[in-house]
Amino acid sequence: MKQKRYLIIRFIGIVLFAICSRNTAIAQSWAITGNTGITATNYLNNIKTPGTALEQNVPNPLNGNASIRYTIPVGAKNASLFITDANGKSIKQIPLNEEGPGIVNMEASTFSTGVYSYTLIIDGKRIDTKKMMITR
Repeated sequence: MKQKRYLIIRFIGIVLFAICSRNTAIAQSWAITGNTGITATNYLNNIKTPGTALEQNVPNPLNGNASIRYTIPVGAKNASLFITDANGKSIKQIPLNEEGPGIVNMEASTFSTGVYSYTLIIDGKRIDTKKMMITR
């Protein structure tokens, strides 16, 4: 039992190292398999770049105004927040011009009731995506 626990902890450490260092060769050779069907390489597509963040809108669900906090790393050339509807149709693009932390204020009155996604894209890379629900 002890040896099995040690191997599991070591495996997790190697996968985390691969993810953090973005070493796809290691990640591919140590794929997580089983009932989940998740592999370490799937995680590599969602790694957050250091100095970046996208937070959940507050409040959620919203029926008035909400704020979305984000962080853009120093040296980023192009950053935007893309809002899409439940069908993936692009609704709005908000350019983010300042490095460091920032806030976007959303007004529910400009959207129909429903579920939307917002995605932070920095220098052409998808950093993170969150969902927001608009109610009336």
